[in-house]
Amino acid sequence: MYKGSRKHFSRWIFLSFCFLSFFFSFSKSAATATKPEGSSFSLLVVWPPNGARVDGERIRVGGKTDPAGRVTVNGRPLRVFPSGAFAGTCPLNVGANTLTFRATVGEQSAVAVRKVTRSTPLQTLPAQPVRFDPNYDGQPSEDLVVRPGDVIRIRVKGSPGCRATFRIGSGETQYPLFAVRRYGCDGFYEGAYEVKPNDRFVQARVTCYLRGSDGAKDKSAVQMLTPGRITVNANPYPEVGRAREDYVRLRAEPRSGAPLLAVREGTFLNVDGRVGNMLRVALTPRLHGYVARESVVMTGEDAPLQRGAVENLAVIETETATLVRIPLGLRVPLALDQGAGGDSVELTLYGVENRLNWITDRTQRGLVNVIAALPSDDATCRLAFGLRAPLLGYRAWYEGEVLWLSFRSCSRLRRVGNSESSVLDSGLESGKGTKTVASSSQSAIGNAPSTTDTSSMQNPKSKSQNLPLDGMVVLLDPGHGGASKGTLGSTGVEEKTINLQMAESLRRRLESRGARVRMTRSDDREVSLAERVRMAELDADLFVSIHNNSVALDGDPLAARGMGVFYYHPHSRAAARAIYESLARVEPPLTPYGLVNADLYVVREVTAAPSVLLECLFLSHPEDEMLLLDPAYIERAMEAVAEGICAWGRGLPTER
Repeated sequence: MYKGSRKHFSRWIFLSFCFLSFFFSFSKSAATATKPEGSSFSLLVVWPPNGARVDGERIRVGGKTDPAGRVTVNGRPLRVFPSGAFAGTCPLNVGANTLTFRATVGEQSAVAVRKVTRSTPLQTLPAQPVRFDPNYDGQPSEDLVVRPGDVIRIRVKGSPGCRATFRIGSGETQYPLFAVRRYGCDGFYEGAYEVKPNDRFVQARVTCYLRGSDGAKDKSAVQMLTPGRITVNANPYPEVGRAREDYVRLRAEPRSGAPLLAVREGTFLNVDGRVGNMLRVALTPRLHGYVARESVVMTGEDAPLQRGAVENLAVIETETATLVRIPLGLRVPLALDQGAGGDSVELTLYGVENRLNWITDRTQRGLVNVIAALPSDDATCRLAFGLRAPLLGYRAWYEGEVLWLSFRSCSRLRRVGNSESSVLDSGLESGKGTKTVASSSQSAIGNAPSTTDTSSMQNPKSKSQNLPLDGMVVLLDPGHGGASKGTLGSTGVEEKTINLQMAESLRRRLESRGARVRMTRSDDREVSLAERVRMAELDADLFVSIHNNSVALDGDPLAARGMGVFYYHPHSRAAARAIYESLARVEPPLTPYGLVNADLYVVREVTAAPSVLLECLFLSHPEDEMLLLDPAYIERAMEAVAEGICAWGRGLPTER
């Protein structure tokens, strides 16, 4: 909307029509360009999107105009960069806000409007009148399915210094709530209730009461209902579900909990509770994990409380890996974790009977040096695999109801594809002399998803040329793609496009050094995270995911710049550090974001090879964005990544 337009345009019907047209066009899109009629000058607002809602005091703003232009938002000047990009922040009032952007060059001007909302922040209420805070819904905030012995947490917020109680359903007994300070505010009240064997709640609500501290009668108490409804499942047996696909992650808490373990497709799950759309899975009598309801198929046919059995295991050595075969009789949840020292891997099986009494090792000198049973809880089995050499990667998968583990040494990089399962006709014995042959589904190239680009696998370079990455299989993962655009720069450039350009540049450099490079996508298509991980698990010596960073919607786009390298597993740290140190030397020198251990999907779920994720620069900062739009900078940065990979490769042990 043009600032001051009513005074100047009220007499001009045509211009009023233009004003309305501009207004409605802005309402439709957050990145619509405004251009005065007959002018090449325009104003593009990318940030914030129209209708955005934030909790913070400020909101990120950004867009593009003429490099010689001046831009304000609600009268506050914004910095315009040589690319024409502008960025900054705008303060917000609580509730609805109108942001008016104005760009001017000489006598020309353009205006754009965005509507955004700032949520009401929590703050300490006055002691009088006694009331509950209308801006805090209370807990439980989601529907719960619980069992006897479970503890229900209650939390509300109201006037400080009061006496608070609660009851559940139609019960008459009121239980105390205790005053606590949370989020810098007084007036929170918390309590708990342990579900009793004779409780039969069905969609019961929690009623909370607040009374003044002067001993007022019950009739003067104020009350509120928390949103969540509580149902007690009195069935002594859990429900049974099966994991819908691979890489289904169980977490310690229903919302943003730490990762516990990932289960494979078809894994047997005992479901004994629910929080909203999160199912609670019993791993042991004392350990539970939470998983999204849509990731589980509830069967209704499997008997509950089934257990697998660990009786024997066998070890075999192949050209590229040491394999362990463990018949279980049931697909059970498992955790496979590398020891802190890097010289061991620990396997924990949940829901099994531990009857291990037979280990067959048919290797001459495989990577696994020793297998030791560790003390474990009821219905679990813990095994430690001691390693003779540094670990390149490890993975676990099921063939039917047989669990397979693969351990790969740094000194035995795969040279042509994955042969770890194609040679399993070597006569593995499961303690009874039974010969086992793995299915062809474990062949890496034959099972590669259709989105994989394998054209570069035909590397014409001869091994005699002594190339630094000769034969190493590197899987490059340009982040996002298709409908997943990633973040946007102030000029409107999409992250997915920059990611692909960087991956193609890196691909050429790695191939020139002898690597066999594959890509999760080579064009603008959407590839699921699980598919990306599957490609890496089946055929890669190194996995590199390429992204570009951004601040949050309530962050300052001018406050964060530079590159970061992310990893999760200990065996990925060396590769991550080598790339990080090489990138830090790229011109122009930027303050690096850091080397970060982070719970990110692809670096967390890829274990068969070192896996790293690059956040090359911040698209939210216009100067970083200008670098990313410069082909020469992309070439320098990807040359540094290639050199970092070479440095990592040089540090690996040589062939034994």
